[in-house]
Amino acid sequence: MEGTLATAAIDATPARILPFAPASTPAAVPVLRDPCPRNPDRPDVPSPGAAPWRAIVQSPTLRCLLLAAGLAAFGGGSAASAASFVYDWSTASASGPGIVVEGNDGWTKLGGCGNCAGDTVRNTGQPDGFFTGSYYESVLTGESFPGDSIYTRPNDGSFSYSIPSGASSITLTFVTRHSGDIEPTTDIGNVFLTSSGSSVIRLGNGSAGWGFRNPGDTSSQAANGSGNLELDGTLRTWRVTGTLDMTPAGTEKTLDLRVENLSEGGSQLIFDDAPFELGAFADPSTWDGLRIRVNGIDNPANLDSIQVSFVPEPTTALLLAAALATLAIRRRRLP
Repeated sequence: MEGTLATAAIDATPARILPFAPASTPAAVPVLRDPCPRNPDRPDVPSPGAAPWRAIVQSPTLRCLLLAAGLAAFGGGSAASAASFVYDWSTASASGPGIVVEGNDGWTKLGGCGNCAGDTVRNTGQPDGFFTGSYYESVLTGESFPGDSIYTRPNDGSFSYSIPSGASSITLTFVTRHSGDIEPTTDIGNVFLTSSGSSVIRLGNGSAGWGFRNPGDTSSQAANGSGNLELDGTLRTWRVTGTLDMTPAGTEKTLDLRVENLSEGGSQLIFDDAPFELGAFADPSTWDGLRIRVNGIDNPANLDSIQVSFVPEPTTALLLAAALATLAIRRRRLP
C-alpha cells in the first residue's frame, strides 16, 4: 500500500572595467537577452543550403522549450508528489467467519454495538466484485445493544497517510454496502479523517441522507440522492467520494460530495462547492488517523478500500516552466 526556484539562465556578457581606460571609453554593459526571442528573420526556418540539424539546434523555440523542461524537472523534483494511501484491511487479521475488529490492526472501539461480536474482518464471502480480499462487515441483528459501531485507529507502522500543508486538494473515498433506509435505524457507512483523535471530516450517510460533517461534528449537511442513488432500503454497493478544495484563503474551504451506485450504475454529485469550515484543523499535515461508523441492522453492512489522496500545491518553478512553454508555442506560430 501505500526549490529552490530555478531561474532562467541569463546570457550576459559581464562588464570588464579597465582600471586605466580613458574616460571617453565606456565600460561594457551587460546584455540581457530574451531566452525565447522572436526573430523577425525567422531563424527557425533553415536558410538555403543550411544543414537542417543546425537550424533545429539553433532554434529559439527549441531553446525555450528545453529551458521550460529543465525548469519543470528541477522545480518538480523539489515539490511534494501527488500520492494516494489505501487501507484495504489486508494488514488486519481475518478469517472466513470473521475476526472481531476490536484490538485488530490498531482499531479501538469508541462506542455503540454492545459486545461488538458482529463487527469482524472477513476474507471470504465477499458480497460482490467490488470487495476483494479482506473487508469489514457489521451485523448487529440479535445484539443486546444494536447501534452504531464506531472504531478508530491512529497512523502507525501498519498503515498511515501523510498530507503536506500546501496540498491544493484532498480526497477521501471508500466503498460501502448497505440498505440505507432513511429512518432512525438506518444501515449506515461513514468514514472519518481525524487529528489527534478528533474528527476532521466525516463522509457517508445517516437518517437524513448522504452528507458530511465538519470538524468535531459541529455542523453538517445532508441530502438524499435521486433515482437509484436514493437511500430507499435497497441493498446496494456504493462508492462515496469527498474532495476538499484547499485553495481558498482562510480556514473555510469547499467540498464536493459524489456518490456512485456500483451495483446498478450511475453517479450523482450530492454537494458541489459546499462550504466546509476546518477551523483549528486547517493544516492537513496534522491529520493522523481514521475512524469508521458503520452498522448493519436489517442487512450486513460492509466497508472496504478507504483511500486518502492529495494533489500538491504547484511550485513556482513549475508555473514558470508552463509559462515559458506557452510563450514558445505562441511565438512559433507568429509570422
